[in-house]
Amino acid sequence: MIFWIQYVTHGVHFGGLPEATTPQIDSALIDRLIQVESGGDPTAIGAAGEIGLGQIMEATASNPGFGVAGIDPATLTDPTVNRQFTTDYLTGLSDHYGGDLEKALAAYNWGAGNVNQQGLDAMPASTRSYIDSILNV
Repeated sequence: MIFWIQYVTHGVHFGGLPEATTPQIDSALIDRLIQVESGGDPTAIGAAGEIGLGQIMEATASNPGFGVAGIDPATLTDPTVNRQFTTDYLTGLSDHYGGDLEKALAAYNWGAGNVNQQGLDAMPASTRSYIDSILNV
């Protein structure tokens, strides 16, 4: 299965160049990520305290970075809120890594700091398996 990132253009910059683009992650990719993360269980709580469909940590919900607005961690148990945050966060990571879904998924699973400091060649086998299970359906 192939996943797409669609870019939506907002306005036109001087000279006819796009002013800003917002990547939109394909909903099938989010569905697969959620299946891998929580088995689709909105009440799932991970071993490290991850919550809900996208297995979001409370600290990530509060202060996600990457241009993503934080949310109240108490709302992570709401499947609609969790799915939207998961989508927004992965979109922010994808944008940060120039649309590179492999890097974005590695950062989602292993942490952006690890990806930035160590690179994909150093990622653990569990992260490689995670990426493969989402992208190679």
